[in-house]
Amino acid sequence: MHCKVVCLDLLFYYSSASNVIMLSKAQWDKDGEMAYETKPAGTGPYIFKERQADRYVLYERAPTPHWKHGVVDWKELQMTWTIEEPTRLAQFVAGETHLTELNKDLVEEVLSKGHKLIRSRQVAQQIVLAFGGLYFGTEDKQTKRYPEDGGTTGKLDLSVPWTKKEVRQAINKAINREELRKVLYKGRATYTYVAGYYPDLPGWDPSWEKRFPEMYGYDPAAAKRLLTQAGYPKGFKMKAWLYPFAGAPEFIPLIESIQVQLREVGIELELEEADLVAAITPKRRKREAHQYIYPGAPSKKAVEPQIALFNTGKGTVHWFETDELYKMWEDLLQMSEPAAADAQLRKIGNYKFENFEIIPLFDVYIEVVVNPKIINDWPFSGWDGGDLGHTFLISACKQDKPCK
Repeated sequence: MHCKVVCLDLLFYYSSASNVIMLSKAQWDKDGEMAYETKPAGTGPYIFKERQADRYVLYERAPTPHWKHGVVDWKELQMTWTIEEPTRLAQFVAGETHLTELNKDLVEEVLSKGHKLIRSRQVAQQIVLAFGGLYFGTEDKQTKRYPEDGGTTGKLDLSVPWTKKEVRQAINKAINREELRKVLYKGRATYTYVAGYYPDLPGWDPSWEKRFPEMYGYDPAAAKRLLTQAGYPKGFKMKAWLYPFAGAPEFIPLIESIQVQLREVGIELELEEADLVAAITPKRRKREAHQYIYPGAPSKKAVEPQIALFNTGKGTVHWFETDELYKMWEDLLQMSEPAAADAQLRKIGNYKFENFEIIPLFDVYIEVVVNPKIINDWPFSGWDGGDLGHTFLISACKQDKPCK
């Protein structure tokens, strides 16, 4: 790997947490991209066997021991695609699947029947709501600032209420996070303060926790005052995309609950069901998400790539883009001293925190339930690329009694 800029995160992306996938360059050069659809060549302990679109992907055990993981426990491993949660529950209870993901209420139900909960080994994701339309950055093709996906020129619409910082703060203060944490997440979540930042990674500022209640904490009266100051004394209407997401089964009830909370301060939230891949992603990519807020569950990863993804146009989501952020990120890429990079990341984090770039909610683990008569453990990290990956680590229960 050859970095074009200073790459302090190199070791992370070579670690098992990031689940780096090695593919065959020879196959690519010979057969092109379609070869990865028909017969992909890789280095994993399982081999792709077949798939049916929107139904399942089937793998089989490699014929020889893997160089690192040896002989894995399963002859075949099938991943099914089932959007409807009641169907996933029924499949699991009937023994048609041995591992699945359910919301916290249903998890409690199946645990009471003797099944087993497995959590990612570390915090895996942040649950947030993003504001569409915060395209403040100015496009400059010469310096490569925000030219991606059609650029930012002409994309900012200042009639969108939350282009005003006061409105973004008001929406944040209208949300009762503690109620959501207790009811939807059963207390198994901690607060997110800044998107992409974690206490055990560079750039963390411990003052965020102390400042959060005043700046973001639940206060409907303060939210109404802020809306009045911004010119919306009677509130306004806004839309939210509604869609299921693997690794975040609470998405739909979360948005529905926030709809009720926002109504208390005069904001009417219209829910619009949409397909993430077919409908939402193209609009986000083209910076056409002006009238929407929407949930996100970015996986834990090194901090700088998340800034690049969310704030500098290098991904497809375009959350919050400003020239100030872009310049700070450019300066960060030239820093080789860890202490200097840490300070610069903290500076960027405070800028994001103080501008209410998103609606930060919770740091969460990914949780799955398993049949303990079949499955012993799944020690997956939950980190980038390994959120619901590392399936080669799923081990079989090899005893008469259920593996607890």
